[in-house]
Amino acid sequence: MQGRTFKHSGLRGDLIYGLPAMRGLGGGKLLINTDGAYLDDPDDVELFRELLEGQDYIEGVGRWDGSEPTYDLDGFREMDFIHGLAAAHLARFETSVDLSKPWLKVEPKHVADVVVNRSQKYHGLFPWYELKEWQHRCVFVGFEAEYEDFLESTGLEMPWHETGTYLELARVIAGSRLFVGNQSFPYALSEAQKVPRILEVCPECPNCNPVGQNGFTGLTQDILMQFLG
Repeated sequence: MQGRTFKHSGLRGDLIYGLPAMRGLGGGKLLINTDGAYLDDPDDVELFRELLEGQDYIEGVGRWDGSEPTYDLDGFREMDFIHGLAAAHLARFETSVDLSKPWLKVEPKHVADVVVNRSQKYHGLFPWYELKEWQHRCVFVGFEAEYEDFLESTGLEMPWHETGTYLELARVIAGSRLFVGNQSFPYALSEAQKVPRILEVCPECPNCNPVGQNGFTGLTQDILMQFLG
């Protein structure tokens, strides 16, 4: 993988879904464009470096300086998202990776049995009330504004667990027995690690989906009992 560079300008979740293509193409150095339409915070480079540099197919993480990369991962936007964002990245380069297997590994940190996130977009018809009898075993991760909106819109009560870094967020998700969330960066981290996970799908833009074992798109007591009973 010596010398290969991979540029990405997408949202944080998009970047996670681009990693299987990076692995399938032999790995190398990830260059993050923080001057684009989606990422505009230079701190993202350091946050992703801490999260990703331990992966065996990532040689390093840096800020894109405008030079021509070996592979421009932004080409995924030219593809059909019908099979999900990870599949779109793979299709762009006509490469193949088993998306049912983890492509991100971190040391788990147990904070709660259920880790929940819901961003303020990409919503669908989802029975969040099914978590009511389990809410004492849940924590919410993400931005404080997301947390406040979640409590107001669902009527559930659970503590907010603040995570200061992307690595910390990934570790808390990895340490859970179940992740429940919508199409968001935290869900992408659960999918990349193949944590047991339940996705709230946005019907207007279903751009990701669970692939592999223990991935669901419905929240039921049977599923909750399977992992929490």
